[in-house]
Amino acid sequence: GTFTIGYLARICHDKGLHLFCDALAILREQGRVCRVRAAGYLSASDRPYFEKLRREIARRGLKTHFEYIGEVDREAKFAFLRSCQVFSVPSVYREAKGLYVLEALSQGVPVVQPRHGSFPEIIEATGGGLLYEPGNVSALAGAIGRLMDDGALRKKLGDEGRRRFRELYPAEIMADAAWKA
Repeated sequence: GTFTIGYLARICHDKGLHLFCDALAILREQGRVCRVRAAGYLSASDRPYFEKLRREIARRGLKTHFEYIGEVDREAKFAFLRSCQVFSVPSVYREAKGLYVLEALSQGVPVVQPRHGSFPEIIEATGGGLLYEPGNVSALAGAIGRLMDDGALRKKLGDEGRRRFRELYPAEIMADAAWKA
């Protein structure tokens, strides 16, 4: 089937969905068969951003390669993640938590994230993904393309990310850390 790249976060400028769509355009120009599936909360104040993004997607001829499925509940979230071969939220700001990255790793999905905020620490600890220079759409597309081309690397990162997630972030440890904070 079509290679699916997932995005699961709030739909807003700060989370970088527009960068993700620019990377999709590069990948499609390279002749790659891929699509973006996006999910997440869309506020009324962010609707103009998203509508502008949708118009740009249509203008570039990418409408059939982009799907927004809206908000998802817990069960649908994990099914959504498992439907993706790669996951990315190209946040434009230094994300302090990156919970969505941990959720993707928990499902064995390798991630591609900008080298800032909490992402380098998460990727180093889990070995579950690749980092790229923040804001560099070509580097984002290149990292995704690398995982498209190398199924063995994609599997290795996904398996290692899931294994390390289970070691480092079990519910008991996470709850204890939250309680102490």
